[in-house]
Amino acid sequence: MDQYLTRQMDILPPSKLGLEIAIVGAGAIGSQTAMCLAKMGFTLISVYDFDVVDEENMNCQWYGPSDIGSSKVTAIIDNVEALTNVIIGGYEQRVDSENRIKGTPDVIICAVDSMKVRSELWDMYKDSAIKWWIDPRMGAEEGLLYGVNLREETSKIRYEKTLYTDDEAVQEACTAKATMYCAMILSGQVAKKVKDIAVEDPVNHTLMMNIKKDDYLSFGDTNVQ
Repeated sequence: MDQYLTRQMDILPPSKLGLEIAIVGAGAIGSQTAMCLAKMGFTLISVYDFDVVDEENMNCQWYGPSDIGSSKVTAIIDNVEALTNVIIGGYEQRVDSENRIKGTPDVIICAVDSMKVRSELWDMYKDSAIKWWIDPRMGAEEGLLYGVNLREETSKIRYEKTLYTDDEAVQEACTAKATMYCAMILSGQVAKKVKDIAVEDPVNHTLMMNIKKDDYLSFGDTNVQ
């Protein structure tokens, strides 16, 4: 595999690719993040999702027409292997109090589309032995991304202020929910956060993106150490 990674070795050395990563949700952000991380050389990746691929997923998720009707977990495992030779793990299940993430990964990527589920997962894992929580949120042409160090109370408190109910969330029209370029931009930023964690660079706590206006604002570095 190292020969595939020659052009990134000074950015992300092979010796730093041992992070264990759990991705909850295999939709627009989760599916593309899994592919991106595998392309970067990470192999200890597990994806959790209970859904199947539908026609409406074609515009912004890492699936093709032949995947329609298949479980998202099966499809993303097959697609990642086909394009990277990396065999990732997958679980066709919800993650909840009765069906928890297997083991103790270093990083959870919370790629879900419900604030209720996001808050429930946060309550489950905020005081766990897991080290990092990454939360991407995408609107039609906007994105938010949080990187939370679960060993730092200030980082956790700052993040908890961003949680709200689904009733308070902006409700996008069905025809203005997601585009491929926004999903790819946000997924790339998720992968960049994982890289920062892996090489022990400071991790930005908050990234706000108005993608339509090409306006990006980041603040609140959190040290890996």
